[in-house]
Amino acid sequence: MSGGWKVAFDADAVECLLGCRANERRKLLQFAESLKAHPTLPGDFVEQDDSRRNLQVKLVSRFLVTYWADHAVKEVKVVAIEQAD
Repeated sequence: MSGGWKVAFDADAVECLLGCRANERRKLLQFAESLKAHPTLPGDFVEQDDSRRNLQVKLVSRFLVTYWADHAVKEVKVVAIEQAD
């Protein structure tokens, strides 16, 4: 299913990535790589954004990664990376 899929990070998600320790950043980037191969990977739970789009939320290490698959452009949009409480 990967067929040329890419991962795009929101600016806030990039900021969080850059602020992480190297080992945490590596885990988050490995997860992003896995989304290229499995763009419809279900999260641990689902939220909706303001436009009522379903967003997958996955716990990766100690971070919640929020994403959705944009089939029109074959991109997984990572809209948030936040520390889990």
